[in-house]
Amino acid sequence: MVTAIHRPTWVSVDLDAAAHNLQEIREWTKAKKVYAVLKADGYGLGAIPLAKAFQETASADALIVSNLDEALELRQADLTLPIWVLGAWDYSDLKLFIGHDIVITIPSLAWLQNLPDFEGTLKVSLAIDTGMTRIGFDKADEISAAKKIIDKNPQLDLFSVYTHFATADEAGEKSKAYFEEQLRRWQELTINQGFDPSLFSMANSATCIWHHDDPRISFAAIRPGQLISGVNVSNGELKMPPNLHLERIFSVCSEIADVRFVKKDQSLSYGASERMPEDGYVATLPFGYNDGWLRRMQKSSVIINGKRMLIIGRITMDQTMVKLDRKYPIGTRVTLIGKDGGEQITVEEVANYSHTIVDEIQTTLAPRIKRIYTGDLAEVIGANYG
Repeated sequence: MVTAIHRPTWVSVDLDAAAHNLQEIREWTKAKKVYAVLKADGYGLGAIPLAKAFQETASADALIVSNLDEALELRQADLTLPIWVLGAWDYSDLKLFIGHDIVITIPSLAWLQNLPDFEGTLKVSLAIDTGMTRIGFDKADEISAAKKIIDKNPQLDLFSVYTHFATADEAGEKSKAYFEEQLRRWQELTINQGFDPSLFSMANSATCIWHHDDPRISFAAIRPGQLISGVNVSNGELKMPPNLHLERIFSVCSEIADVRFVKKDQSLSYGASERMPEDGYVATLPFGYNDGWLRRMQKSSVIINGKRMLIIGRITMDQTMVKLDRKYPIGTRVTLIGKDGGEQITVEEVANYSHTIVDEIQTTLAPRIKRIYTGDLAEVIGANYG
């Protein structure tokens, strides 16, 4: 998809704030290493600029992505940090993993036992399934067998032994009990296996925030992802600690493309589902559901001139209409996520209105929206050029 550089709609990303957040998370958790999760193009904010900012500031010790193509994109952008690919992979791309020094995830004992002959050194991470039930080892004897295979094969270099907590970002006794069950399973599956504890990676974003002081959890290598954006990854279900000083790193803005006077009871947009409640002005914005602003956002708010104003009529593929309090000039800035004056719309608010999570809102911001990078690091790494 082409990026619409001539369209007055943009996502602004503060790279200095992103690097600050990683450093703050490192200090908060007292982590030895920080593996920045940049899957889904850095949660929609641009994996390459974020990765370059983290490499420039040494705020990340490694990068994590969801697939090989994302990893190759980072390597082709001259990123030299270790890169780890999550998920299960077959053997067809082993040469690419080895040739580009990319860490592959071992999903099962069978995968390891049937590993074909190869040349070079393959870096691997061992997935421990403590209750996500996606991929990974869930039997102690199979973990022991896998470790023996890895230890005996000089071509295999163990990068990480990790697990993922399913309910670390949820409140309630049931969620807490399941977290405890996963933690018990981790201890049961890894105890007396002889792993180097410095390879353990247990803490995703939510675990970093709300379980940072649990002595049973290893913070040898943490995996913050969505948290890099400075948002509440529980959608507000859990309160952010007051002493964790994260910054909001992105905003979403557009401009008024058209303003017209509309009479009371005039139908608006597709389906004529809504009528103008009174005589007044309506603005059209160059922003719609093809940009990630879902149709269900009808009757939510945007900010214009420091005031909240209502989206009126159905959101269309490329345009959205807003009921104005008065006539504004074409080109007036509109904030969909972010601050304007004393008003703020957070991504958590948008997610709750849409009955989803912050990750989905952020990662569905379309590639056609141009990204503009701010902060000193944007200039240092040339984020806005080429």
